[in-house]
Amino acid sequence: MRSAVVVPQAKGSAMNSTLKIVGIVLGVMLLVGGCGLVSCLVCAGGLLGGAAEVASGVSESVAEGERLEREAAARAVALGDAALPWLAAVRENCRRYEAAPNEIQMSAIFQENETFVEAQALEGVVGVLSSLSTAHGGGGLVLSIDVGDAHFVDGGIEENNPLYTQASGLLVHGCVVISGELTGTAIRFERERVCERHFMIRLSSIGACPGAAP
Repeated sequence: MRSAVVVPQAKGSAMNSTLKIVGIVLGVMLLVGGCGLVSCLVCAGGLLGGAAEVASGVSESVAEGERLEREAAARAVALGDAALPWLAAVRENCRRYEAAPNEIQMSAIFQENETFVEAQALEGVVGVLSSLSTAHGGGGLVLSIDVGDAHFVDGGIEENNPLYTQASGLLVHGCVVISGELTGTAIRFERERVCERHFMIRLSSIGACPGAAP
């Protein structure tokens, strides 16, 4: 699951805002006669020096935020590939799809990928319950589970299904163990169905990870 990273304001924007403030302060000081021109310019120079330090700090924070985001994405990919070795074939299908010279070949790769995905099954795979929602006054249940950067959705769980009871004690964003069969990809458009790792699954079991908080 991807980690959310708060990205600070860009360097240029921070500097521009600070320069505006310096200009306003300098104008007010000159207007009220609080300093001579030279001393006001010296004061403004000090403010600009501080602004440069602030802008440098913002730039470093932006770079650090981007680095953390890249590392989080890499960890998610590695986690998904370790738990689901068949994802490597899906990534290769995406590479082939994007390199295909025309739509005939792209559609053939799309169909090949759909068939491949529908043949996959999960058995005792550890993931994170990203969402749990009910519909029809509690008569239906939709579960979404993340395994690394792969996303699985089961939207066909009725109230009389044993999975409904199994899911009733689960914690959203908590660790879960799942088993089930894939029924296809979960996105509408062709390219995304090949390249985005969003899958429909028919779960056969779901439960909290051993030792997970209730």
